[in-house]
Amino acid sequence: MFRKKAHALDEPIEQILEELRQFSPETPEYREAVNHLERLMKLKNESSRRVSPDMMALLIGNFAITMAVLKYEKFDVITTKAQNFLLRK
Repeated sequence: MFRKKAHALDEPIEQILEELRQFSPETPEYREAVNHLERLMKLKNESSRRVSPDMMALLIGNFAITMAVLKYEKFDVITTKAQNFLLRK
């Protein structure tokens, strides 16, 4: 029902896996293909990093605090620095 979006490096990885099936493990071509495969897998893993839930909670909290201060200042004019309320990691 729900399909995972294909990564841009999936196709080159599949091609290298096909090449590996054609070579014997003792050949230099096999070792070269394995090196390419390792590099592609490393790139794929690095490019799929996401924002941690902790960081997302911190961002949402900071945004909510800033909006509350700005809304308060709109109705009751006082001079504050919203940055003093922001949480820092």
